[in-house]
Amino acid sequence: MRNKKNGGNTGKKTPTGDYTVGYCRPPKQHQFPKGVSGNPEGGRRRTRTSEDVFGELFRRRTTITTPNGEQRVPFIEALGLAAFKEALGGSVPMIKMLFDMNDRVAAVQTSGVRFSDGDLALLEDYGRRFAADRRVEDDDLSDDDDGVDSDGNDGGTGDKASGA
Repeated sequence: MRNKKNGGNTGKKTPTGDYTVGYCRPPKQHQFPKGVSGNPEGGRRRTRTSEDVFGELFRRRTTITTPNGEQRVPFIEALGLAAFKEALGGSVPMIKMLFDMNDRVAAVQTSGVRFSDGDLALLEDYGRRFAADRRVEDDDLSDDDDGVDSDGNDGGTGDKASGA
């Protein structure tokens, strides 16, 4: 058997001689039947890397409660929303982490790497949910809009609220 691509040698053994069983000619009863693998278990399983494990975990779905009711979202999305909520609550380390992450995303975007339409849709969805959560929290913080707190202060001017 000759092959022009690799210099004429296919690497296969070729029998020399006029015999039915012998060198390169095993007995038919000891050959694997057509369509049956010699390794039915398949190849060796590769060791799972941390990227494999975390990728699988991040793609799993969980149920979160939003102003619009319960939703099933990937864990990575739930973690992102929790991080934003904690940052909005005033957690300085979380705020720093989110700004650092924003800088890294911006660097990737300007480096010529293109996000898929699905990734862009996911980011837009995050933005909408973040804005909706922010509006709900702002509504919860300001029960009345007269600018006067429960002590009668008008927001820092030092004047007491008068009924007039």
